[in-house]
Amino acid sequence: MFLILFLECSFKKNFGIDCLGCGFQRSIFALLHGNLQESIRYYLPTIPLMILWIFVILHLFFKFKKGALIIKYLYLLCAVLIIINYILKFI
Repeated sequence: MFLILFLECSFKKNFGIDCLGCGFQRSIFALLHGNLQESIRYYLPTIPLMILWIFVILHLFFKFKKGALIIKYLYLLCAVLIIINYILKFI
């Protein structure tokens, strides 16, 4: 049995509204249990963020030819998805 500790969002606790990362923990938890659709529903940018992190780690070891450019585009994609996800929470 897994013991999962969900940390309370201090931004939401103090200001009463979701932060840009609210839902990320639930999304990771759902993804670890194989619920891809539920993971996306909780927090849309989870998978692109994971791809970004994996690519950054691989780039540190293998120094891909256009790795820095790919990282910039992945970062931009993640930033846009985070903002879209945040806007969709209020609609």
